[in-house]
Amino acid sequence: MICVIVAYPINFNPFKQHFFDLVFNKKEISNLENIVSGIIFVSVTCIVSILFPNIAQVLSILGGLLASTMCYLIPMIIQVKLSKKPWTSPSNLSAILFFSTLVLIGYTSVVITIYEIVKGI
Repeated sequence: MICVIVAYPINFNPFKQHFFDLVFNKKEISNLENIVSGIIFVSVTCIVSILFPNIAQVLSILGGLLASTMCYLIPMIIQVKLSKKPWTSPSNLSAILFFSTLVLIGYTSVVITIYEIVKGI
């Protein structure tokens, strides 16, 4: 619970900055935009918490998707691209096989968690 309480305000400002930078191409945010984005962020968070009261399931889905992608998939792609060897070279294939297995495990945990939510397990 402490992690969620601390993570919420810490994650809101970077999210807001990147959102306005990417979507509206704006570096400066007005007070009105700040208030409206805050209300929307809080509303979406409340809706998710009402729909999924068991936070362990939400964290499991986010962990399976985000952690697998950030820790295994993206570094694997970067390593293969920076090696300047073809994807089918033995050194790249070993990295692809190892990290793809880890990504598959992470994504499988997401599918299992969604299945458990749907079945009410």
